[in-house]
Amino acid sequence: MLKRPSLIVAALAALALAACQSAAPTAAPTAPAATAAPAPTEPAATAAPAATTAPTEVATVAPAPTAAPAETTQAAIGATKVITDANGASLEVPADPQRIVVVTQEALDVLLTLGVKPVGITNGQGQTAPPAYLADQVAGIEVVGDMMRPNIESVAKLKPDLILAGDMTEEYHGDALKQLRAIAPTVITTVYGETWQQHLQRIATITGREAQAQQALDAYAKKVADVKAKLGANAGAEVSIVRWNPNGPSFMDKDQFASAVLADLGLVRPANQRVEGHAHSAPLSLEKIGEIDGDWMFIGTLSPAGEDVDAMKSAMDSPLFQQLKAVKNGHVVPMDGAVWSTLGGPVAADKVVDAVAAALAK
Repeated sequence: MLKRPSLIVAALAALALAACQSAAPTAAPTAPAATAAPAPTEPAATAAPAATTAPTEVATVAPAPTAAPAETTQAAIGATKVITDANGASLEVPADPQRIVVVTQEALDVLLTLGVKPVGITNGQGQTAPPAYLADQVAGIEVVGDMMRPNIESVAKLKPDLILAGDMTEEYHGDALKQLRAIAPTVITTVYGETWQQHLQRIATITGREAQAQQALDAYAKKVADVKAKLGANAGAEVSIVRWNPNGPSFMDKDQFASAVLADLGLVRPANQRVEGHAHSAPLSLEKIGEIDGDWMFIGTLSPAGEDVDAMKSAMDSPLFQQLKAVKNGHVVPMDGAVWSTLGGPVAADKVVDAVAAALAK
């Protein structure tokens, strides 16, 4: 009986050994698993080449700068600047206006001199058509009404980006100015008492044409000097400037546009016509017709036909007119009142000089 426990012990020992042997093979295969070192198969990590997408990014970005010119162009078109109008007010306007409407003939005169063709203009002063002396330069341009009385609807249809209002004033043209400003920036470009040279320079600043303005001023100065040198015996002559109205003749004030051109030429006004101002006298009766006399007389009407023309022709046939010194000496010269008796401009000034040269220069 004592031998059975020994057998039992031996049996248990055998089982334990068998268990150990069977566990060993299971653990052994796990060793190769440690060879999972290949698992970080570095080639997969060669995702580094994915960084080669950098060239792709550069290739797509490169064309982008080509958009810059388009943006620059668009910015230039919409660019603005601040200018000062003739009343001293600051106003934002297009830096390079492309569609200008002009509502006075003097501003039109200036604009054309600067080489700018407007999209809309008005009729000349006292006329039912554009200024006759500028006719060859404005053919085909849309007419939007009478001088300083534009048709607002016609102006709006032209879609202007700038409106030049000349010497319009709040006092007399307030409603029209308000409506024009609702359409586009509207600039008062001159005021009573300014010279045509000042007007030229202001519009040149507004439109960025300062160089062209200086060229016009230089050309005028040269022409005046040339004509002045040829006046001979007429140098310093007393020259009367007369605009005939239906109610009688008016003479131009001393500082009026054409008077200033005559002064540049070294000519003077008759003593009784040296009245301070930039406009003209009240119409004179035939009894006072002697007040329009001078060594020379430039005479005309604002309109090419009508009551003023009829009145002038009738008066010129009268004995009182025939007794004037200028008439007796054959020194009466027809002139265009729409040029001589306005605020003027570089083209108008040029025409006044030409007329004086044709009559007085030798």
